[in-house]
Amino acid sequence: MTILLYILAVLPGLVISYFIYRADLYEKESKPLLLVCFALGALVTYPAILMEGYAETLGWGNSRNFFKVFFFALLFVGLLEEFFKMVCLILPYFRKEFNEPFDGIVYAVMIAMGFATLENIIYANYYGIQTALLRIFTAVPAHGAFAVMVGYYVGLSKEAKKEKPWILILRGLGLTSFLHGLYDFFIIQPYAEWLMSLATLVLIFCLYLSYKMIKALQTASPFHPDKIKKENN
Repeated sequence: MTILLYILAVLPGLVISYFIYRADLYEKESKPLLLVCFALGALVTYPAILMEGYAETLGWGNSRNFFKVFFFALLFVGLLEEFFKMVCLILPYFRKEFNEPFDGIVYAVMIAMGFATLENIIYANYYGIQTALLRIFTAVPAHGAFAVMVGYYVGLSKEAKKEKPWILILRGLGLTSFLHGLYDFFIIQPYAEWLMSLATLVLIFCLYLSYKMIKALQTASPFHPDKIKKENN
């Protein structure tokens, strides 16, 4: 694996991580904890890929049967990957540093970028520079968008009053698993090449939704100057 290929595989995840770190406007998270989250995300890449590979050997991923392909994408890609990343969120969730809803987005994205970065390295090593370049604009932003969505609900669960926290967490996991699975279904489906373009539409929708969620939790931060000013009056 050349240095250029390695840079192409690693850089996108680092750039998105930096962007989200900067988007945490009012109280930055502990850098060591963020690095641990990134490493945990990379660590769970292996069991996720192994389980997906096992499902493919059973004929789920490599099939012309609609239901097999759809449920492979939904369960063995979408739900499986999002579940492993959600498990990693347990570590920061109960720490004192997690003290505002936006922190859910920060930690979720760090975990997702660790996952996406190692996944990128593996794919780039197997398939070369074209795959690495393509994933810069597809898979890595998709992982980032899915992480923002699940982090949004995990963040809200920390201050839940009307709903039970676990309901919000499951809502986030369900939404991201479905959209992740739908995105991958359009990519791997064997029926028509034009259907692959629908994955781009799913990605655009997810990026838009994640942008709105970022803005919403930035505004809702208890450390927002307007809220502090209001409390002091």
